[in-house]
Amino acid sequence: MKPIVIYGSGGHAREVAEIVMHAHQEQGRPSLLGFLDDRSERKGERVLGYEVLGGFSWLEEHLSEFDLIVAIGDNSVRQRIADRALELGATFGSAVSPLAHFSPACQIGPGAMIFPRVTVSTNVVVGAHVILGVHSSISHDCRVGDFSFLCPGARLTGNVTLGPRVMIGTNACVIPGKSVGSGSVVGAGGVVVDDLPGDVVAVGVPARAKLGQ
Repeated sequence: MKPIVIYGSGGHAREVAEIVMHAHQEQGRPSLLGFLDDRSERKGERVLGYEVLGGFSWLEEHLSEFDLIVAIGDNSVRQRIADRALELGATFGSAVSPLAHFSPACQIGPGAMIFPRVTVSTNVVVGAHVILGVHSSISHDCRVGDFSFLCPGARLTGNVTLGPRVMIGTNACVIPGKSVGSGSVVGAGGVVVDDLPGDVVAVGVPARAKLGQ
């Protein structure tokens, strides 16, 4: 069982690190080795007591020694880094809070970051490198595309489909049977009552694409 290295050292990365540490303590899951940050001035700093080991060049040199979690909140940036690491042969770990609840009949992809008080119901598929924020929930038969992000309190009701790189804002909701296309963003508190196409920003109740998108 290889230790975890977290790509990133900002606020989101620190939150993910604490999940890794908690899961190691409570469940014997992989331990945390350290952080990566491409800003050269951060090398050698300590974050939560763990060293910033270096940047992407350090990853390339030590690739076989750890599993990687890309703890970057921006969906597109997270994908770019993960794809580059995957091309080099990186393997990915996950950060799953012991305080989250999962149906035994769900699937969680590699690189996922699952925060406390998350609920994932039956026959749900969560893609690779997805972030499920605190108190978010996914009901039955949903599909969440790779590199998507459910912000704190976001809700997917039954049979919802999200494409890749979708962001569902804080306390937003998608009603049963609806879909949100790749790269779209649903603003905080929005309620999706109709299918949304890709690459739009939708806000309000009901959520509508903003003019100019």
